[in-house]
Amino acid sequence: MSGGKESILSYHIMKLLGCKVSGIFVDYVGRIKRREGQRLYNHLALSSSHNVSRIKSDLIDLLCLVPLEFGKHSMYLSPTICLILMQAYSERLSGLTVGNEYDNTCPTVQHNVPYFGDNYEQSTVFERKISQYLKDIGINIVVFSPVYNLSETCIQWLVSKTPYLKFQESCMSPVESDGQYISCGSCAKCKRIAVMKASVGIDNTFDPSIFQDDPNHIVNSQSGSDEIETILYLLYKRGYHINSKIQLKFHPEVFSYTIDELHPLISKNIQDIIVDAISSNQKV
Repeated sequence: MSGGKESILSYHIMKLLGCKVSGIFVDYVGRIKRREGQRLYNHLALSSSHNVSRIKSDLIDLLCLVPLEFGKHSMYLSPTICLILMQAYSERLSGLTVGNEYDNTCPTVQHNVPYFGDNYEQSTVFERKISQYLKDIGINIVVFSPVYNLSETCIQWLVSKTPYLKFQESCMSPVESDGQYISCGSCAKCKRIAVMKASVGIDNTFDPSIFQDDPNHIVNSQSGSDEIETILYLLYKRGYHINSKIQLKFHPEVFSYTIDELHPLISKNIQDIIVDAISSNQKV
């Protein structure tokens, strides 16, 4: 669990299923991402109804020093996944639920080698490959994500319906006000989080001026034109007017959930919980 929206929603879904869930946090002891998940970990650790564990590793911080052009992200994500798998194995867990959206499932090819950018672990291909590998070597752990096929905006909206929204952290320097997380307004990820929260009406601290230098920056990290257009449409409906040439249009599928043949590990129970959560709330 990073403490971001995907891991929070995945954790909440598995709790709703009645599963015995163990929240696994990776404690980056150096400067990289050291803040992510701290408040959520502390909150869950105080309650006897939550089982949490924390992994500390200097190795990941060391690998984060590798220059970006040499595959920095890929180098620290690999040992992170391995550390988490070892923790899951030591706890005799039967499943490893990874909180990733569907955005990075399609591979690209460079020099005749297929890969998933810096986020290959955020793919259904990774799930199937690692699950099959674990089965082949006799380890009974299935890796999957219940939030694939949900847009980032829908995930953020559903997180607002959980008890954990106020513990969400999505950057290195989150700002706190009255116990609530507020976007720092400077890093790209926080800007993305801020605009999504504002678009679905769960954040009254959004300041459009953070995009005044580059109005289109709010969509740079979004995936798919439908989601971009929907976010701008929702912002406009809520009184925010962003100077952008992108059309304003609401696409209902941004707030829908569809499972395809690429994700065979999702059970009918998980589908039902997510579909019910979407349909039982007011329309955005």
